[in-house]
Amino acid sequence: MSSEIHLESWEEFIEKVGKAQNERDEQAAVAQPIRISPLLFRGHRNASWTLETTLERQLYPGGLDQNSLAECSYRFLKYYEKAFAAQTQIETMTGRQWDTPEHEEIENWSANADALSTKRNVQAYEYLAYLRHHGFPSPLLDWSVSPYIAAFFAFRNKSEEDRIAIYSYQETPEGFKNSSPSMPTILVQGPYVRSHPRHFHQQSSYTICAIYELGRWVFTPHEQVFSHQDRRQDKLIKYTIPAKERAKVLKFLDNLNINAYSLFQSEDALMSTLSYRLFDKQK
Repeated sequence: MSSEIHLESWEEFIEKVGKAQNERDEQAAVAQPIRISPLLFRGHRNASWTLETTLERQLYPGGLDQNSLAECSYRFLKYYEKAFAAQTQIETMTGRQWDTPEHEEIENWSANADALSTKRNVQAYEYLAYLRHHGFPSPLLDWSVSPYIAAFFAFRNKSEEDRIAIYSYQETPEGFKNSSPSMPTILVQGPYVRSHPRHFHQQSSYTICAIYELGRWVFTPHEQVFSHQDRRQDKLIKYTIPAKERAKVLKFLDNLNINAYSLFQSEDALMSTLSYRLFDKQK
């Protein structure tokens, strides 16, 4: 199920999200051994943006057409062929190596209707997470367990719009999930994977959305799932906040050491952080 909450200040967001996290933690403590999934967060500097993966942005640069979401799919096998085609060059240039499946294994796995029913992680997850962090088109939609890190990404760059958005997603609010291969399904890909250090700095998790059709698995837009109002699973809340809160928010986050350098750990990010502190934060 999905809902939208319009807030008028950063302080309102802190209060709303803090309450939601406390309620989730209390529910999880009572529900043991049933596992209540954590809240995941994602920030957009434009409140009108939908939840699109970088693969979808690559394939549909004009944006997803809400009237034809079911047609916006991409075969698992086709994506892996492209990802693995880049692997040799990436390994040569970076000195890194990944143990990835052979083409036949991917072909058989992507044709198996039960492939995601027990072992929910996609194949070559470690490699796919690396690609996602380095700008290669990806079917992984990235989230953070920290609402503050999501807020940084929403407010980091000045928005030309009046409002930004921070999404909160919970896969299984009641500890269980009903799904069928023939229905679009969101699956959380957990945080425990060997990846780029920024994966851990950003407290990242990822989701994929997939459906089994015509004898094969395909990636499909997350928005298809949220069009079904099932209160027991896939709970999505979209918080919108005025973009004019940016200066206040970035100062608050930097005081928590949430900034470009702490999240990216690169020289460029260091310069961005120092520039902010010396030119903008002091205003």
